[in-house]
Amino acid sequence: MYPHYYKKPKPETIKKWIGINKDKFSVEIFELERIINGGTADDFTKSMYNAITSGRKITPKMHHHIKKIIENNSVSGVEKKKLWLDRNLPKLDKLEEMIRFCEGGRIDVGFGYKLNVMLSMKESAKKWGGLTKKQLVYMNKLHEHYKPWYDKKIKKNEKNTWLYQIFFVYYGMIKGDNMKNLVINAFGDLVERTDYGNHKNQLNLFDNLNEVVEENITADDILDFLFNRKKGVK
Repeated sequence: MYPHYYKKPKPETIKKWIGINKDKFSVEIFELERIINGGTADDFTKSMYNAITSGRKITPKMHHHIKKIIENNSVSGVEKKKLWLDRNLPKLDKLEEMIRFCEGGRIDVGFGYKLNVMLSMKESAKKWGGLTKKQLVYMNKLHEHYKPWYDKKIKKNEKNTWLYQIFFVYYGMIKGDNMKNLVINAFGDLVERTDYGNHKNQLNLFDNLNEVVEENITADDILDFLFNRKKGVK
């Protein structure tokens, strides 16, 4: 919809500019048609093509974007885009993972702004095969902010998982169960074994764990082993 002050050009004026654009931007029109016919054109590319062929006056800024579209869709441009994405897209995926992991459920309650900006820039990078200088600076700031936080949370989770496993072992020994009844499931969790006919899934916390896995072992024995305590020291 045009603004109220817009005055639609006369048909003869439109026809004149169509001819001017056809003569002045013949190469650009040919390349844009190639891109569109190839099925790789987005809405912006199509809008630039429509602007040239419908008789709109092409400004220097519009011409710059048209040349950028053609460059990005050339053989060398496509290869350059692929190389950049192969090298940098995994880094952007990792940054997204760090933000989601650190923010957790806070993303859904007003703390998702940084993630949304990052995802928008990621889509832009996938579209254009690169990021602007300002976008790169912002991505680096996000990485500097979340990397220490992410490493700390990962370390804490690993510690909690290990303590959980120790507790499970300790609890099982208190019950008088044999440790051979504990297995690690497909998700990496320590669970009580239900398939007693298959011994290949037996738990092995350490290479020499079998040294302390015996029928009549006590809870204190396993704690002595896990914490490297001397016998009888509490």
